[in-house]
Amino acid sequence: MPDITIPVHFNSKESKIISGKMNNPQFTYKDWGDEDLQAIRKHIRNHYRDQSGICPYCRKDISIRSVYNANIEHIVPKSIARGFMFKPKNLCVICCDCNEIKRNQEVEEEETNPLSRVKEYTNYPSSSNSFKIVHPHFDNYDEHILKCGDIYIDRSKKGSFTIMTCELNRKAHKYGIETSLLEKSELITMMHEFESTTSFTKEMSVINKLREYFIRL
Repeated sequence: MPDITIPVHFNSKESKIISGKMNNPQFTYKDWGDEDLQAIRKHIRNHYRDQSGICPYCRKDISIRSVYNANIEHIVPKSIARGFMFKPKNLCVICCDCNEIKRNQEVEEEETNPLSRVKEYTNYPSSSNSFKIVHPHFDNYDEHILKCGDIYIDRSKKGSFTIMTCELNRKAHKYGIETSLLEKSELITMMHEFESTTSFTKEMSVINKLREYFIRL
């Protein structure tokens, strides 16, 4: 099941403000921080972080009260698609590390477009197949990425794209992989078992065993 099942809804007052912004040709993604959007940003943040409490990219906890580790994310970057800036299914909340990594790409104009096709979409896509990134409104995370502690393993092209774009293995790249993880034959056996099976039921069984394994560490 996707992390997000209920998209944010804007009331009439909020919709009027959003409409005024979007009808102004001078309004760009750089104006996202405008003062008159503060209440709308707060509404978006509170709505999405109440649904799961974890970052949809790295699965780490986001803050429940503080805004500093609960950042509003535009899944299709607002710098790439202005028209999707307030689309409910283009919004979620992510942790500060994932946000900084993606924001730096935006600042440096190196953001990767997560849409599957190059053409410009008039309407926001309504299916998982339209995205190269694991989409919290459409995708089951575990079908695309296997998280083992601080290690992320791709299970699909979409998982690989997400790991690369958000630099999910950043901790392992900085500090290396714990020796204890490499030496644990139980873990290695489970990983091989997971990679070799074609049974969904077996995969889920191994995933549950892996979760139990890392809880014990």
